[in-house]
Amino acid sequence: MRRSAAGIVLLVALVGMHAMPTMAAEVAFQTGFHYDWWRSDDGSVGEQILVPYLTECSVQDFSLKILGGYAWTRSRLEFPEGTALFRAVGSRDHVTSVVSGVLDTKVNLSYDPSERLPFGLLLGLDFNLPTGQTKFRDSKDTFLVLDPDLVSVSSLGEGFNINPNIVLTKEWNDQWTTGVGFGYAWRGDYKRYLFPQVLLGGGTVILGDPRLNDIDPGDVLSVAPEVRYYLNEAWTVRLFFNYSHFGSQEVEGRDVFQPGDHYLAGVGLSHSAGKWASHATLSAIFRGDPSVGSENVLGVGSSALTTVNPFAEGNEVVAELGTGYSFDDKTTLQSQLAFRYLYDANLPESVSETQFYVDQRKLVSLQLALIRKLIPHLDAEVSLKGLYMHDDETLVLRQSVFRREGRDELERDFAGISVGFKLTGTF
Repeated sequence: MRRSAAGIVLLVALVGMHAMPTMAAEVAFQTGFHYDWWRSDDGSVGEQILVPYLTECSVQDFSLKILGGYAWTRSRLEFPEGTALFRAVGSRDHVTSVVSGVLDTKVNLSYDPSERLPFGLLLGLDFNLPTGQTKFRDSKDTFLVLDPDLVSVSSLGEGFNINPNIVLTKEWNDQWTTGVGFGYAWRGDYKRYLFPQVLLGGGTVILGDPRLNDIDPGDVLSVAPEVRYYLNEAWTVRLFFNYSHFGSQEVEGRDVFQPGDHYLAGVGLSHSAGKWASHATLSAIFRGDPSVGSENVLGVGSSALTTVNPFAEGNEVVAELGTGYSFDDKTTLQSQLAFRYLYDANLPESVSETQFYVDQRKLVSLQLALIRKLIPHLDAEVSLKGLYMHDDETLVLRQSVFRREGRDELERDFAGISVGFKLTGTF
């Protein structure tokens, strides 16, 4: 059913675009290669190769985008002898997990009649087609690290999702512009094996259910207003906000976990003059208290492949500074420095005292990108990114204890490098 629904949506989208009146169409494509590598100070390492693709077709007010790709991910986790993790994996000092395959396909249909209206209007309909993976038979795969701060792809597959959305904008004068976006994501069920070994705070090992289980990740409602003020032709200030409400996540019809409401507020400043362009943003994310179902089966599927993201339940502060310089009309150099601070993990005591707990996370990254127009209608981009991340306390650190002189036994440091290449063509 999941595959047939994906095929029907894709077929209808392609036929609908083909059936439009014959007229000039703008077509764009994008593909490339992205490699992420990371290492922690306990010797654990991971890497991911991503080959994405994007196709876009625009005809008058209508547009169609199709996004997908292929990912190969490998993690090697080190487990000190005598710890719960060491015993759980059969008294081995490490476990290597490798998963590869096609990712879910994203389809976006949009309609923009703004040129004929006194205000801006964008109507969108997004689909997630479940062409990726959710069924992992090998228990070693459950130790795969899919941390979004370390690798580009943090979800290998979901269900059939539908997300209608609308964006309204209004230019009041030469200086003020306001806008607001609304979206509601119906996230479909999918199947997953929940048999992996589960690690509790006391080191107890429980075996999960070896059968395929129905997973309902819960729906998401979001509202995102924004205000922009143009100081002059070179400077722009913007205030942006976001509110998201998450439905309860269920396993076999039982409430498992419901994330708290998500509040984001930020301010941005951008400048563009001559060959230089720059921007700076500062944002804060506040999350309400989550809840755990009365029948807590969080232990089942407590690996990185769970629908619950243990690194996304605290408050955050994010700062970014980006600059760009155009050498000529064909070559541009860009850079971005980012800092992220995660604190106060808002998790119930029943969870924070066991596996799902992060005390604090600090991350700093620097990315450089060079964009070059190779020939008319074909651009190339190469990028290089480095990151450093520090975690005070995590699931793995609680159960694979470090004992080093002069430092907290529950801390861990990460370093990572990412390299990317991208081709973008239009015709």
